[in-house]
Amino acid sequence: MKTLKIVGMVLLMSLTPTLWAVEVFFTDFEEAIDDFNGDGDGFVTTLDGWQSSAGAIEWWDDAPGRSAQEGQFYIELNASSLFQSATDIYRDINTIDGVNYRLSFIYAGRVTYDETVNRVQVSVGGNNLGTFIDDASSNTDHNWQSATVTFTGTGATERIEFQSTGLTIDAGRGMRLDAIRLEYTSHDIAVVKTDSKTGFQPGDSASYTITVTNNGPDDALDIEITDTLPNGVELSGLWSCSAPAGSSCSSNSGGSAGDTSIALTADIANGDTIVVTVPVTYSTDPSDY
Repeated sequence: MKTLKIVGMVLLMSLTPTLWAVEVFFTDFEEAIDDFNGDGDGFVTTLDGWQSSAGAIEWWDDAPGRSAQEGQFYIELNASSLFQSATDIYRDINTIDGVNYRLSFIYAGRVTYDETVNRVQVSVGGNNLGTFIDDASSNTDHNWQSATVTFTGTGATERIEFQSTGLTIDAGRGMRLDAIRLEYTSHDIAVVKTDSKTGFQPGDSASYTITVTNNGPDDALDIEITDTLPNGVELSGLWSCSAPAGSSCSSNSGGSAGDTSIALTADIANGDTIVVTVPVTYSTDPSDY
């Protein structure tokens, strides 16, 4: 009787990018030093790759009562009825279709003003990703806070915009921004395939598992898992997929006896593991191998 050892089952994984922390740009507004003449603030038309539909970007420097957290300079978004308005900043980026992006920044409301003035909306491609507010009416200095929004690339050029949505103050008052970073959100995916035994005879049944672990740093969404069985091997029944709370398989089971491949998708949270169990049978005809 011929005993076969099955090796080399092909595992094909289609994933969002496995590189992590791929930086597209980082803005700290330190280029404002080129305009700095000792005054506490100023206006420029472009700064660190950003433009403004208002025609001006207002920068400020670090000082008591208006301290910076990153470097020396930051910007303020505001609308003024007396002076130059600096209502927004924007820049255009080329996105990669299907890739997840993470946009992070820090913000702080102008001291002595509440959240009706200190408001900023973040959008990408015209889609509002969030509005951030800060009641700094009782503050004596900035209370810098961190924020993150995410979006998925379309393969097109998209506009990233920060827009003041606070009340217009005659002298111009509003939210301060700094440390704007865009990077690919990503995943370090580990895949292990394990057979239930090492030796097989024609006509035998067995099972194997595909264990997929997301080592972070981000959640992995719509991970596509496909596996094509070797010649002479086919499913003996439904495959199954198990996932912990917070993660999920597109289906708990699928396929049917006689199939020669499996396919499913999964959402795997940072640090989680899913397990796909595949029951198989081996042809009784050695020539099938």
